[in-house]
Amino acid sequence: MYTFNTTVSYSRLDRNGSVPYYEIMNYLQDCSTFQSEELQVGVERLEALQRVWVLSSWQIVIDRYPALCEKIR
Repeated sequence: MYTFNTTVSYSRLDRNGSVPYYEIMNYLQDCSTFQSEELQVGVERLEALQRVWVLSSWQIVIDRYPALCEKIR
């Protein structure tokens, strides 16, 4: 499983000071993009091949929303 470490930034927070679900989805998108790039099948490579990645479904269970400056993986 591919992972990356990051810290929750202020720009990812909602007005309640936590990371909303759509920003969690953005983190998941970032993770998949980083993995694709590392595997040499990233944006430029797929564009050259006239191909795309398609996500057919997600099942996301959120136990807790992260907060500002929290380290997440």
